[in-house]
Amino acid sequence: MKSKLFLILFIASCPCLGQIKYNYSTYKKNADSILTSMIDEDIFNTYVRLAPKKSYYIKVENAAEKKIGFNEQLSFTPDFYTFSYDFIHPAFSGHSFPIVLTLDHNGHFAYYKHFQGFVIITDSMISSIVSKKKALEYLKESRKPDYKINKSSMKLIWTDISLDHKSFLKTGDVRSLAQYTSIEWRVKGEILFERDKKKYQGHFQINVFNGHVGNHFAIPWD
Repeated sequence: MKSKLFLILFIASCPCLGQIKYNYSTYKKNADSILTSMIDEDIFNTYVRLAPKKSYYIKVENAAEKKIGFNEQLSFTPDFYTFSYDFIHPAFSGHSFPIVLTLDHNGHFAYYKHFQGFVIITDSMISSIVSKKKALEYLKESRKPDYKINKSSMKLIWTDISLDHKSFLKTGDVRSLAQYTSIEWRVKGEILFERDKKKYQGHFQINVFNGHVGNHFAIPWD
């Protein structure tokens, strides 16, 4: 009888797995809701998946962070929940685009924590998505024959140069953080500059939604 009583008291004093699952489910709905405010819901449900191995709980103790993955047994009450998703589309040829956001213990978006991949994606945009093969074709059409690329280096990146933090802090609308961002293919390259006949290393970027080609080399362009 004592052993049964002890077991009951032990279970009552420990974090309940059912409660942890409930909390996770609640925060997951909040995280999904934030993303579907930027990504059309049908697109989100079809192409975006949570990546549990890259997602984690955070406990802050004495200004230090303790992290434990969603796929591990939780042993503390989290202060933050970091959700990592993968946006996977057939045109990406096996590549995935990471989307990350963190919620605080109240389930609110913690903009001061790490986040990435905030992009507005509509039905019309998904229908014109630029495949890896097409991106290379756009690059070939836009560049002179004096360049080389490393195809194995090609990956999807988030361009966040124009993040609008001021609008977000004023309105609380997460869409403002995705207003001027995009997804691009990035591939390392080398180019021969005509003026000095020297080769320079850098990379090209092709916009996934409109095929615009940009470049990042430490040289002037003619």
